[in-house]
Amino acid sequence: MLQIEQNFINAQKDALNLTEYNKLSRSIETAQKKKFYTSLKLGAIIAQGIEKFKKDVNFKEDMNANGITWTLEEFMNAAYGINKSFAYKVVKAAKHEQIIVDAFEIFANENKVSLSIEELNKFAKNVGKVDEGATAEGIAEEAAEEAAEEEVSAKVLYTFVCKLDGHECNVNVKNDGSINTSSTKESLLLSLRVLSDLIQNNL
Repeated sequence: MLQIEQNFINAQKDALNLTEYNKLSRSIETAQKKKFYTSLKLGAIIAQGIEKFKKDVNFKEDMNANGITWTLEEFMNAAYGINKSFAYKVVKAAKHEQIIVDAFEIFANENKVSLSIEELNKFAKNVGKVDEGATAEGIAEEAAEEAAEEEVSAKVLYTFVCKLDGHECNVNVKNDGSINTSSTKESLLLSLRVLSDLIQNNL
């Protein structure tokens, strides 16, 4: 935003009720962060419960003694009131290393990504194994760079590179129809004519 634009907004602060807006906006962000970390704690508790259901002999014996024959999904619904799909998501999120969680929070805050367990799991999958000596800041920065590269790549509809008479012609056509090239119009048209002739004569 230009300084003159920022000055105008500042002058209209009261008229636009920006103080109250910013206060409510921060409240939403705080609530989202609280929900995120609460979900991680829930995931850790659910993981312990699943472990007990699967491996605790005494627990199994108590179930049998009471005539209970739950499947894992039935157990999670009875104990925690959740379905298997949600349980696996929060359990998976709770098992990530703390450095991944810290890196994700940095990444989410700086790239307008929802602070959620779904996005955390996606982030962790993209990051993969954490190198020894890595920092949360470094992981977040690298993830942001990769995300930016993927975004640029996704916007490119067509790429053409041709070396003709010792000169390289290149062009990227994006989804919105815009063209990005360092070549002249004449050299591009010549390259396309050569390509058209090759296709006509060889296919």
